[in-house]
Amino acid sequence: MLEKLAYPRSQTFPRLLVAGLWVLYFVVFELFHHQIGPDIGALAIFPIIAAGWYLGFRASLLVAVLMIFANFTQLLVENHVTFLSIIGFWDWIDNLIMLFVGVIVGKLGMVLREHRTVMVQLQGLENERENHAHFISTLNDVTWTALEAKDLESVLNRLAKQIAELFDAEDCFFALWDEVNQSPVPTVAYGPASDIYPSIRLDPGEPSIAAWILESGRPLVISDLENSSYRKMVSPKMIGVFNTKAVLGLPLATRDHKLGVMYLGYHQVHHFSEQDIKQGQLAARQIALALSRVQSFEEAERRVKELAVLHEIALAPTQVEGVDSLLDLATEIIGRNLFPDNFGILLLDEKSGLLRFHPSYRVYPLADYNTRELTVPLEQGVTGQVARDGISQRLGDVRQIENYLNVDPRTRSELCVPLKSRERILGVINAESMELNAFTASDEKLMTTLAGQLATALEYLHSLEAERHWMNRLAHSNELISALSRLTAEIEKALNPSEVIKTLKEEFQKLGLTSLLALYLPESDQMLIQYSSLLSKEHERAGKDVFGYKLRADKMETLFGIENVLMPMVLPAPLAAMEIILGALPKTIVEKTLSAIGVTAGTEIIHLPLLLEDRLLGALWLWGNDLTRADLPVMSIFARQVAITLENARLFEEAQNLALTDPLSGLHNRRGLFEIGKIEFARARRANRPFSAIMVDIDHFKRINDTYGHFTGDRVLQNFAHICKNSIRDVDLIGRYGGEEIVILLPETDLAAGVEVAERVRKAVSDASIKITDELEIKVTASLGVAQQVENAPNLETLIARADQAMYTAKNKGRNQVAISS
Repeated sequence: MLEKLAYPRSQTFPRLLVAGLWVLYFVVFELFHHQIGPDIGALAIFPIIAAGWYLGFRASLLVAVLMIFANFTQLLVENHVTFLSIIGFWDWIDNLIMLFVGVIVGKLGMVLREHRTVMVQLQGLENERENHAHFISTLNDVTWTALEAKDLESVLNRLAKQIAELFDAEDCFFALWDEVNQSPVPTVAYGPASDIYPSIRLDPGEPSIAAWILESGRPLVISDLENSSYRKMVSPKMIGVFNTKAVLGLPLATRDHKLGVMYLGYHQVHHFSEQDIKQGQLAARQIALALSRVQSFEEAERRVKELAVLHEIALAPTQVEGVDSLLDLATEIIGRNLFPDNFGILLLDEKSGLLRFHPSYRVYPLADYNTRELTVPLEQGVTGQVARDGISQRLGDVRQIENYLNVDPRTRSELCVPLKSRERILGVINAESMELNAFTASDEKLMTTLAGQLATALEYLHSLEAERHWMNRLAHSNELISALSRLTAEIEKALNPSEVIKTLKEEFQKLGLTSLLALYLPESDQMLIQYSSLLSKEHERAGKDVFGYKLRADKMETLFGIENVLMPMVLPAPLAAMEIILGALPKTIVEKTLSAIGVTAGTEIIHLPLLLEDRLLGALWLWGNDLTRADLPVMSIFARQVAITLENARLFEEAQNLALTDPLSGLHNRRGLFEIGKIEFARARRANRPFSAIMVDIDHFKRINDTYGHFTGDRVLQNFAHICKNSIRDVDLIGRYGGEEIVILLPETDLAAGVEVAERVRKAVSDASIKITDELEIKVTASLGVAQQVENAPNLETLIARADQAMYTAKNKGRNQVAISS
């Protein structure tokens, strides 16, 4: 209806119409004004109405004025009217009516034209609104349908297809922006290139339309790509993929984040309208918001999953009992939630310098290799370099790495971080993927955090295991100490070495320990086998010659492969050592015996020298009942106690046969003096303390015996001994060396102090009067020799001999003298 009422939009026709009516009016006026008269001027109303209707009231006024002017001019020229008729009242009324009609018609035409224009515009706006509403509705449906997908890739796949259909495009490409490498990552495509497009990877710095679009923030319109200057911005890798002639590139970005680029492609030259571009921008903004939402959701979901994994890893040490269990659980948790492909832990064997795959290492399904058999040297491969340098590595394409250690040929990308506690490398955590650029900086940061947590957990478990081991060893040591204390109490009851040895054998068997004992024979420098608890009764009968079998003590170090036979240790070659010790037995019995009791190359046989003040008394060999190298300190103390007990038993036995005190002088006899003196002498040497000896001899003692008799001589000797003893300290040792000779041993006394003591003794002797009877008093003098322990006096006998030589030197000087050993 509006179209029927509407006038043509062009002004040419109305102008021609008005001009035609005007000409027609003049023709009619010229032909008929003579017959009709001036009233024929009323026909001028038609061109005036036409001008007003089509051209507006101004045009109608202009036409009316021209018509009136033309009429009067014509009449004046033909003299049909006079000037007075021109200004006649009714003429003016007629003219004003024409002018009024022209104005009214002009105004009415203008109003109708404006109304038509507004209605047409409203109709256009309504159509545009409906089209836009339909586009928005369709776009919303497309977006919400896409958002129903579970992950970003599925969302993009749905969007690519539906957006292409929405814009009638043959292709739709999505490339996400890699902020780290500052390059686009082809992700999803709809169209002929849908399969190959996602596998394309651009190198940093490669030409890219996406970078320009995101940098400018504006759409890129290319109607004919072949003849466009933008063609040089297309990567050569894309040339073979794009079968596109026209492209509309749209930035996908939020206010503060670049997400990527969407391309709409057409296989023919295509001219994009303003509406196409606006709708494309609108779609891009909505898709950007949707992608941002999906990414935010995925990021939140990933964060939740990461926090859950971190929480589980933090709790893992409380749920397991050992390192292997922890690594099994950690690998299962991390691999299941974060890295589903090849994933696991390699531990560093510090002794061999090799990385060993932990048995929990996860591999791709259907993998045809066994990680348990694999090792990686330091400096080889990604894992070896990370373990060596302690710096993580993230590889987007391992095939681009020279000399890459390719364990699994399906691996395309790899992420490896060091597993270290403080600065100590424990191993590495390694993840591999069949996809290119599968790992991001966030993945690396997360795995570094997990590695730190795991390293802390490992250290915690190591400390727990060490503490548990220490507590077990402490309990074992306490039990061992308690048992050895009871054993020591038992052997101390023995009155002779034979009883000590017998008790040791019985008590060791009660403790579940196998033992061998040998005593040292200093005169022949040999070790004499005394007993063994490793032989059964029939073996003991068959190998009775083992007891009494002698080993050369000076050859034991060579035979046993040890450095010092006087040091407690674990024998390095237990089988060979036992074969040597049991050398008196037939070889068949030795082999059968060692096999029966389980002695192997790994058996820890403890060698315990029986030492008394660094003097070798014998050797004890023990093993069994969880006895290990860690028990050496306790067993060493026990061995010294055994040595003391053996020596005490021997001394006690000898004391029963030989008194240690000289009956005449009341001093130690020579044997007693040496037994006790050797202990002090050895202690002084071990502690590097001074030690001196004095030899005292009565001058002319034979003359006293010859003159007064032996009874008097004995009285003189008794008094002489008493004077000497009273002149020294309680800690000093004094004994009768032989005849009238007395030896004084001075611990903690150097030569100068020893000379002072000798002078005090000499003076005390020379000043004293020995009363024999009321009528007989005898005065005597003494000659003294002093010697100090030096390096060339390795034993007490040598020291006393040097003092004795000094004493004779004093006698030769004139008697009643003190001489010092040179």
